[in-house]
Amino acid sequence: MDRIFSEDIFNPAFVLEGPHLVAASAGTGKTHNIQNIYARLVAEKGFRTSQIQVMTFTEKATKELRDRVRKVLADLSRLFAGDVAGFKPEELERLEKLRACAQATIGGESPDTVARMRIDLALMEFDQAAISTIHGFCRRALVRFAFETDVNPRCD
Repeated sequence: MDRIFSEDIFNPAFVLEGPHLVAASAGTGKTHNIQNIYARLVAEKGFRTSQIQVMTFTEKATKELRDRVRKVLADLSRLFAGDVAGFKPEELERLEKLRACAQATIGGESPDTVARMRIDLALMEFDQAAISTIHGFCRRALVRFAFETDVNPRCD
């Protein structure tokens, strides 16, 4: 493999649709990869937070992931609005890569405006984002489809 997965994400040709399994040991960039895929799905494809499912193993990892995804969306909104004050050079470089992907994918006369509107909508809806542990996802699915699964939604 001549390129690492983390850098492939910044290629506008990287396939965003469909499932992505990001499996690796601690400290290998899983959260980095997930937050960038999430940001691209929102900015480029216009996915709503309710259309993206992210699962991880622990409550701690879920909280970190939610915080990081929200931060990258907020940072991108600022960047698309022209506010680059206070970003560290490495943060700005990553955000500019995401911006370049959005510009290449959206096209037209105002891709920054389109991307920013999508990101701002995602930030408004972020409390409904489906970022959870695997067991949290299963519980929600069983409650949502209680009749189909013959499960009492009030049982814990």
